[in-house]
Amino acid sequence: MTDDDIIDGAAVLNDVEAHFGRFIATTDDRDLSLVALWTVATHVAVETYTSPRLLIDSTTPGSGKTTLLDHIGRLACSPLHAASLSSPAVLVRALQGGIRTLLVDEVDRSLSPNKPGVEDMVAILNSGYRRGATRPVLVPVKGGGWEVKEMPTFSPVALAGNSPRLPDDTRSRAIRILLMPDRTGRVEDSDWELIEGETAELKARIVAWTDQVRDQILGMPVDLPHGCIGRAKEKWRPLKRVAVAAGSHWPAIVDELITRGMAETDAEHDAGLSNDPPGMVMLRDLHAVWPSREDFVPTEQLVSKLVMHNPEYWGLVSAYGKALTARRLGHLVSQASKVTSQRPGGVGPRGYTRAVLAPIWERLGIGHSQEPGGSGGTGGSGGNRRSNGVTPSRHTTTGLPRVTTTSGGGSHEPQTPADLHKPPDQPLSPVQPVVSDTPIATPLHVVPDRPSKVSSVAWFHAHIEGLIAAGATTAESSKVYAAGQRAGYNVDALRQAARNSDLVSMAIRRADTMIWNLGVGTTPTVVSCEEWALDWLAARNEWVRAGEVYAAGEKAGYGRTAIKGVGQDCPHILKRGASVSTEWRISPDYRKASA
Repeated sequence: MTDDDIIDGAAVLNDVEAHFGRFIATTDDRDLSLVALWTVATHVAVETYTSPRLLIDSTTPGSGKTTLLDHIGRLACSPLHAASLSSPAVLVRALQGGIRTLLVDEVDRSLSPNKPGVEDMVAILNSGYRRGATRPVLVPVKGGGWEVKEMPTFSPVALAGNSPRLPDDTRSRAIRILLMPDRTGRVEDSDWELIEGETAELKARIVAWTDQVRDQILGMPVDLPHGCIGRAKEKWRPLKRVAVAAGSHWPAIVDELITRGMAETDAEHDAGLSNDPPGMVMLRDLHAVWPSREDFVPTEQLVSKLVMHNPEYWGLVSAYGKALTARRLGHLVSQASKVTSQRPGGVGPRGYTRAVLAPIWERLGIGHSQEPGGSGGTGGSGGNRRSNGVTPSRHTTTGLPRVTTTSGGGSHEPQTPADLHKPPDQPLSPVQPVVSDTPIATPLHVVPDRPSKVSSVAWFHAHIEGLIAAGATTAESSKVYAAGQRAGYNVDALRQAARNSDLVSMAIRRADTMIWNLGVGTTPTVVSCEEWALDWLAARNEWVRAGEVYAAGEKAGYGRTAIKGVGQDCPHILKRGASVSTEWRISPDYRKASA
């Protein structure tokens, strides 16, 4: 091959990207580069070993998904529109003759979980993303019999739909792009009578270049951005190999796409948008609520903290239908990590130790993005540690930070922890004399007139300690949050401080507030929905309209779904009537047993 015969791969990718940009409107222009790379990579799918699924998503119809599939079909390797396939068996047989690029439109309907045979179709799409994947299929033999034959399922796949609900294992193999409607007329109409010829010429250039670099791409080692490992590596390495073979700016483009993709995945994970299994959610939430100064925490305390931390997942209104129990917590932790509760020394309540859970958190990468430190020796729980006292200041008489200033510009200094939660118009404790024989080194940089503000965690801790010092044993969460907001703190930050504090535990949950028990080692006394319903009905001892039960339960802080579940499942609750006239009553046998 002479230099004149060598095809410029970067120029080919540039032209493919420009082609898609003429006819498709994406939310992010970088997605045009992604589609160009993926389309060209279908021609060397065997050499790249894996082939990521291209998920073409949109929020509304008319965004160009079918148009994009049509253009991909004109440029990709041996396209096959799979929407017309009648069964998974036909799909497998269609792949028997070699690599085909499957183009599946309207996956929100064609791959709907309610469609017969869809599980087999999804299994084929999932298994076929790696070279060598096969699926057993019954084929007829002479004499009227059947035999099992392994048929290949490896193929590139593009899936298009309006916000499709795909299984997690399918999404983990996919790279997503988002299309948007073209309201401004920026893109051209796909008039194939006019553009078919130039599109065919572009495909011929793709085929010629990929044939030229096929051996180069096979087994090519490439560098990927930090953190691109496992399934992510299998998704992105084929595109990076194509980009490196093309040269010019394309390797940098792929690195940018990989970094963006991993950041989007992390953001969805952090926002709770990814469907992690309950065991993984449990381990992550345990890390979030674990008190920083404690190595051992009883199971019942963890249950209370988890319900407060994530009530939508662990509380009464969860999809599970019941609030978290110690037994379910133990089952989930054991299932996810093979860790079981223990009773140190053989006495006292059962619970868990940080030393046992820390290696699990470390291996799963839980807490790595948070500041290291905190007691317990794990180094990874610092993001959850409670700031029980800000770093003492060398510039105040108490070592506590300066929090307020007088109208004349002078500074007040808190004298005790209780001073931190006092409103601005309430006088602080008297200044205590300081006696010290230790000289204080001159600080390198001091701004003495600028007051510092304690963190929300430190404020919350000091406020609760002040209530305890005043003799309080309980507190209403709404009143504590209101005091914190008056002091200038965000209510969400205060809620997070409460979840991580070992000075409060939930005693009663109401519709608009919680009642906390105060003090280290307090025992949560959360009443289940069933216990509440039985006590409430027993106090009335007569037939009560179901609507009244729901209203009372919701006022007490229980979700309507949980109340309904109690009425259906509890054997001690009698019901009569139908629809809006349904009435409930406690069973006389239950009252006798209780007495």
